[in-house]
Amino acid sequence: MAPVDFATIGQLTFMPPDAERFPTIGLAYQALRAGGLMPAVLNAANEVAGQQFYEGQIGFTSIALVIARVMERFHNDRNVTIENVLWADAWARHESLEIVRQAMV
Repeated sequence: MAPVDFATIGQLTFMPPDAERFPTIGLAYQALRAGGLMPAVLNAANEVAGQQFYEGQIGFTSIALVIARVMERFHNDRNVTIENVLWADAWARHESLEIVRQAMV
């Protein structure tokens, strides 16, 4: 694919994102408002859910459901250290896989 030449494209039109059609957008805003470790939890859950979709373990619409459940189960901590971020990331990855596994049983 050729690189995009923005000078020749002309006009670009942007519209607000449709949070109903793309529920992960709302989850991202929720994680940002929560702050603390929640954005790391959202990111890890998103990566696992996306991989599970890619591997055919869950449907596309289940990605947002997995992320939402992980976020609901997480007890947020505002003490953001590298150790806590790594712990939250590992916790969210494990929790995401458990949610997918339980849904398949």
